[in-house]
Amino acid sequence: MIDKFTIITETHPVSKKEARVEDHGHSAWLYLTQTNSPVVAADAWIYNRIPAPSQTEITQFKTASPPAVSS
Repeated sequence: MIDKFTIITETHPVSKKEARVEDHGHSAWLYLTQTNSPVVAADAWIYNRIPAPSQTEITQFKTASPPAVSS
């Protein structure tokens, strides 16, 4: 697996919240931080970089940001 890396980061000039897109090797996620803080307030899955695992296979992903499962 590829280590996590940040693709793009942008800080809002007024709210000072940061939006960050990260690639975790198996999937990419968007994170929104709290004001003037690195603490994540919300996240959203963007896409998988691997074939979608089944629901029973998802436990092999130890990260807080796993890929989306197949339906």
